[in-house]
Amino acid sequence: HGRMEMERTCGTPLPGFRQGQRPHVMLFNNASILVVNKEGIRCCDESILQNTAVGGNIVDYQQDRTIYKILSTNVVNHFIKNGVDFPTEVFHTDPTEGFKEEWPKVAEECPEYAFCADSVRELAEQMGVNPDVLEETVERYNEQCEQNFDDDFCKSRDYLVPLTGKKYYALIFRPSAYGSLGGIKINSKLQVISDDYEVIEGLYGAGSDVNELYNGTYFFYFPGSTMGFAVVSGRMAGEYAAEFILDSK
Repeated sequence: HGRMEMERTCGTPLPGFRQGQRPHVMLFNNASILVVNKEGIRCCDESILQNTAVGGNIVDYQQDRTIYKILSTNVVNHFIKNGVDFPTEVFHTDPTEGFKEEWPKVAEECPEYAFCADSVRELAEQMGVNPDVLEETVERYNEQCEQNFDDDFCKSRDYLVPLTGKKYYALIFRPSAYGSLGGIKINSKLQVISDDYEVIEGLYGAGSDVNELYNGTYFFYFPGSTMGFAVVSGRMAGEYAAEFILDSK
């Protein structure tokens, strides 16, 4: 009954990548970076990509459902000096440690996904992006950083760091599935209903199997919200089921 949905998220398809296996990847999951699509055009306020579900939705609208996250020597130095924008409580390794030495090796190992270049133009050529467009995008972004105001997406001034330096680094990101939700339709009394919205007597549903609230986007700003739904819907379903049993006697 109904259709099961997948919660979208955003991550890198870097071969062999597992969370924590390549700690330098985590440096791209910060706000003081530049994000462009396959046209070489900036496509969002980079800080909101911290919520990977929202990020997954953003990437889903881009050409070939693809974005590139870009760093430069200046941005890496900023992280080394000031710390990363979004420290993680899950992984305790420092993603800045050895980044400048290790990322060229990652780019050489995975040239379709990771990139390292001496200039914006060379980086664009490696990425398969129009070099003129990317140069223009970076130039405009750097001007806004120098003015301390993001006139395109209003990113917080705390994250406006110019993309300059001797090296430029990029990593491809695409949407993927975080988990599954829904698939069973219910009405307001938690009764399971058919595809024709007819009540199936005596059958009640609860939890993620009936949760259509977050299909497409699990709201990471309030973690555990699906568990909240499971508890409440379970209680309600139990109460309605008890009423059904008592009324049937």
